[in-house]
Order: sequence, then structure tokens, then C-alpha cells
Amino acid sequence: MSDLREQLWPLASVVAPIVAVEVDRERDIILLVSTTDQEIGRTLFVTGEFEAEVLSRACAVVTDLGRPLTDKRFVDIGANVGSASILAICRHQAADAIAFEPDQYTYQLLTANAALNNADILAIPTALGSTSGQVWLERHPTNGGAHRVTADEPREDGVKVAMTTYDEAARVHEIDADAVGLVWIDVEGHELLVLLGASTLLARRVPLVLEFWPELIPDGADALTELLCTAGYQNFYDLRSNTWLYPQRIRTLPALHKEILSGGRVLTDILVV
Repeated sequence: MSDLREQLWPLASVVAPIVAVEVDRERDIILLVSTTDQEIGRTLFVTGEFEAEVLSRACAVVTDLGRPLTDKRFVDIGANVGSASILAICRHQAADAIAFEPDQYTYQLLTANAALNNADILAIPTALGSTSGQVWLERHPTNGGAHRVTADEPREDGVKVAMTTYDEAARVHEIDADAVGLVWIDVEGHELLVLLGASTLLARRVPLVLEFWPELIPDGADALTELLCTAGYQNFYDLRSNTWLYPQRIRTLPALHKEILSGGRVLTDILVV
């Protein structure tokens, strides 16, 4: 079936800007994706999932640690079309989700997917960082997951968007940090700045899933390591590794940074606890 879907994908954009993809027939999960998105949209269309195994592994670990996501809140930063939030609720029994997505078109797909799947998601159309204000969002032409926040105006497709801190958003929207079971952050190298504005989460050592892309972390992950250690986090799990079940000390993140840069991987996702 995936081979057939692979062949059909180039035709999809000819006939429709958006298509519906069945992600989980048993749970009746359907996602709307853009046919111009050659990464998340295409992967969901062809395979029926995107990073679902990474989320499942994270949920398995926090469950083993006695901190299951069940009946807790899922916080999705860089939510894209909502695939992680919807799986967290519909497959992993999260009570609800808070999803941050600054790109207006992607945000509209996110809210439509929440309604389509009857998922309790508070979608907030803003970027998160260490300060509040206006920033540029550099929009990737063919990969909706590669839009990124930048201080400088992009040379090509860019738009000004609102940015706030997680702490300020939590205050405005009355988000109780004690209710949060898992935080999912995928913001194209902006993860450290998001965490600098999320002291309420760090103070409670809420489990975090972070995209870890060494090419976008120029200091060798030293600042991220120091921030997490200072907050009291002790271990991380390399969720894209064959040894994902085994914890590693936070202090070894710089070593992981070097390993990925020198090895065959481009990036990974880490669960921090």
C-alpha cells in the first residue's frame, strides 16, 4: 500500500491543496495535510505516521518511571498539523493538549485536525522563545516542519509572527504546570530559547522530548546541558537509538552532539527526565 501511495503523492497536489490521511483505523484518526509539504505531509500520506514511534517510546519510558501521560496534559511546541498532539490524546490517553504553532496556514490545519478528531486541543498561534515580541518566521517552501524563527528578515519567504514565553502563555491561558505530563519541543534549533522562557516547567522537572540536531546547536550543547542540570534533570533517553530504553546522564549530551556530527545520523530526539 505504501508503494501505491508513493506513486499517488505527486498527483495529489495536482488535484487538491489538502488531502485527508487515515492514520489509525482502529481509533478513527484522520489528519488533513498539505500536498505541498514534502516532509511531514508526504510521510503521513505514504506511511500513515510521522514520529509516532518516537512518541510511543517516550510514553513507554515515562510510564516505566511511574509518570504516565494518561489523564495528563500534553504540551506541543512547534505543533505543525497536530499529529503528535492528536496521537497523545487518541492513542496515549492524554487528557488534552496545548499546541503552539506560529505559521498561520499550518495553524489552520492544526485546528481543523483537532476538530476532525474531536481532540481537546487548545491551539495557540504564536512562537515561543525566551522573550516576548515580534520575530521573523522563515517559511520553507516544501517542508512545513522546517519553518524556523529568526532574528533577521529572511531573504525569501518570511513573515512576522508574535512570540511569547511559555511562562507568559501559561499565565494568560491558566495552564497549570502540575497538570502537564509531557512536553514535546520541535522548533528547528530554537529549543534552548524556548526552555529559557519555560521556568515553570523546568522547576517541576516535567519530562521533555527535544529534537536534538547538532548542526543547529553551535556550542556543542554546553548551554543546554548546563540549563537542564541546573534545573535538576538527571538523565536522557536517545529515542532514535537502538539503545533507547537505557538512560544516559545529562552531562554526556555534548558527547552525543559530537557522536552525531561525526557519525551517520543527522539528528535524534531525546527524552529528558
